Amino acid sequence: MNDRELRSRRLLAGCLGLSLLLIALWSFGTLADAKAGAVAANEDLAECRALVDSIEKLTDQPRLVALESSSQNSVSAQVESTVQSVGLSPDVLRFVDQQQPERIGETEYVTQATRIEIEQATLRQILQLARELEAGNAGYRVRDLLLTVNESTQPGRELWDVEAVLTQTVFSPTTR
Repeated sequence: MNDRELRSRRLLAGCLGLSLLLIALWSFGTLADAKAGAVAANEDLAECRALVDSIEKLTDQPRLVALESSSQNSVSAQVESTVQSVGLSPDVLRFVDQQQPERIGETEYVTQATRIEIEQATLRQILQLARELEAGNAGYRVRDLLLTVNESTQPGRELWDVEAVLTQTVFSPTTR
């Protein structure tokens, strides 16, 4: 084997070693990203399980009933304030649309539904928003919640678009 062949083999071995090193570094980076995603997902799962337990405990509890229906402006202001309190920009609130009240069977109560749409929120912000809206003294309940993955979601930080129905039960006697 002459000098030229020896240099060629060493160069080839060096390129192969460098390639293996780069592949190992890339694999490590990909593995670290996957691990971070799995840890975040595990934390979200634990929070969701805790919320499910909380919801199950609260299903048989008495509910707050309002004496009068909130106005469209009042509901909008409450939702906007809560959106900001969970760390979202007011710009992510697409709309707040209060529906006509519906009587609950032949009772003295009506349900006032309000549709809200929010875009680009994290799961944590969505759950915190629902909790804060329900914790107020207006008797709001988040009845329906539809989540859709936002198109601008980036790896490691999922953003969601939210369609929710917020309800308020109001005491409204048919005879006065």
